[in-house]
Amino acid sequence: MRFCFVVHRAAPFPGGTEVFMQAMAEDAVARGHSVTILAGQHQGDLNGVAVTSDMAVLDQAFDMIVVHGSSDGPPRRVLDSAATLPSPVLYMLVAHYRHHIRAAHLRQATLLGWSTPMDQQIIARAGHTAKATRLRHGILPAAALGAPGFRAKYGIAPDRQMFLSCGGYWPNKRMKPLAKLFDATKGDALLVTTGYDNRDNAMPRASDRVLPLMLPDRSDVTSAIAEADCYLMHSRDEGFGLVLLEAMMNETPWISHETGGATVLQDFGQIYRQDADLIRMIEGFRPDPARIAAARAHALQEYTIARTVDDLEQAVRHVPESRSPARRRWWSFARWW
Repeated sequence: MRFCFVVHRAAPFPGGTEVFMQAMAEDAVARGHSVTILAGQHQGDLNGVAVTSDMAVLDQAFDMIVVHGSSDGPPRRVLDSAATLPSPVLYMLVAHYRHHIRAAHLRQATLLGWSTPMDQQIIARAGHTAKATRLRHGILPAAALGAPGFRAKYGIAPDRQMFLSCGGYWPNKRMKPLAKLFDATKGDALLVTTGYDNRDNAMPRASDRVLPLMLPDRSDVTSAIAEADCYLMHSRDEGFGLVLLEAMMNETPWISHETGGATVLQDFGQIYRQDADLIRMIEGFRPDPARIAAARAHALQEYTIARTVDDLEQAVRHVPESRSPARRRWWSFARWW
């Protein structure tokens, strides 16, 4: 099969989307498929995967064009013209605020990929259930495992209870509000926040109980996850929140706001709606060995990147006849200009 993955930015730039799309591409290539990543920003081909920012690549015939979200750049440009492209388009919904979702994108895409109940609800409300296809978010188990050393590197005592929240310092992550809430909790536990970009000034201030860090090195992040007592995801909205799967893989229990993948994985962690509930959960936190073991087993069984590519291959087999490779319409490269 031939795939084109469309994303705002490609690995090795840091970020959950970048890591996820590259992992999916590499797994597909390992299966013998041909993959090109079309990205607004990139650093060239990576690990056998062709990467380009040239929209003319869409003039080629693909079994599926996979668009991750609807951010500015190639994702939005492709979704804007999905109905006229010569190849079928699978639109992965990964943001759930109303202003992120356009009716025309849902209507024009060939298939609509969902990985959470929120995705399904959006698709159903728009009347496109017939185009819905499950496309799980997944991780590479080996790459998610953290090595020891984070606490020692940053001077955190081995016996001090450590809560962790990772990701870019973006407004939707709500790191500053999380730090404020954490400072108000009882006890001497430490909250560590990490990110790789603070252009939106969303990084908390340091205090006796809050340690904000800039960690562009992914190995530091996975080490932090492995050595944390509990992972916190306070995001107001998430496409999925792959870091929850990384926590599960490292046998680190988690607490999350009711959003994204937390709604799918709630049997393996704790979810909350109100800030008061989060404070209560932090102050009363106790690890549950049985739940921790079940969480890791579930992640390995259902949410590896291999499962993602399984879902993608299945989606290709269900492309409507009118959009199959044999019925593609060819169009001019000049349309992009």
